[in-house]
Amino acid sequence: MTWTGHTLCKTCFSQANFGQKQPSPSQMDSYNRIVAMVGAGKSEAEFRANLANAHGFYEGDVNALCASPTVRQLMGW
Repeated sequence: MTWTGHTLCKTCFSQANFGQKQPSPSQMDSYNRIVAMVGAGKSEAEFRANLANAHGFYEGDVNALCASPTVRQLMGW
């Protein structure tokens, strides 16, 4: 991408820096705690069922976690 001389607005910044933003250390701690609750290496269906049934997570929250690239990488999906 060629710089056009303007301060990068959010849209232009996102296009210029299209890589995934790395989670902060506190976010990683949260992801790691959730993965530890379920157990690493579980299938997506097992992960979803365990969080919803055994730990009382709401379906929307489970969907958001399963869509997260960080969780997908940690779980090996």
